[in-house]
Amino acid sequence: MRAWKDVLTFLFGMSGAFWLLSKAAGRLALGIHHVLDRSLAELFAVIYNLALAILFASVLVYAIIAERGGKDDFLAYEAAGFALVYLVLGAVYAEKSGKISEYALPGYWGGLAAYLLFCVRTQYLHNPVTPRAYEGVAWIMHGWLGKAAAAVTAARVAWRGLSLLSRKVSASLHVLTPQRRTS
Repeated sequence: MRAWKDVLTFLFGMSGAFWLLSKAAGRLALGIHHVLDRSLAELFAVIYNLALAILFASVLVYAIIAERGGKDDFLAYEAAGFALVYLVLGAVYAEKSGKISEYALPGYWGGLAAYLLFCVRTQYLHNPVTPRAYEGVAWIMHGWLGKAAAAVTAARVAWRGLSLLSRKVSASLHVLTPQRRTS
């Protein structure tokens, strides 16, 4: 049980710290989005979501390799990392209805595919962006701000999962419940 706590603390910490930094980048991207005309703004939104998801996947895999590489639990971290990427990208990109919009869908699938690719082909992580992004994320993660971001990320993923589950249960019960007919 302690091992899973360590895995989840590490992954939620990395994820929370990354998304904390991405909020700042998101403000800048939103400013750019507002000055573009509609078609360019939509294209920018798709490219931004895809790039952010791929960067998230690369930083997470890089962190696992940097901090857990060569240890016995390395594969457990990679497997749990994929599950986290799946949940976090779903929570971040899903709308209130639980569906992922057509602008965020390439980012969602691109992030998942990139995570798997970076796990198999680690040489792609040696680029000018990923190591620097990891340094910033690791600096935040190992401080008090990272601990707070990890707690917020864990709560957000849990809340999103519970709300999606409750919607599915509610929809199933609605189908099973007899409807009153008005005369």
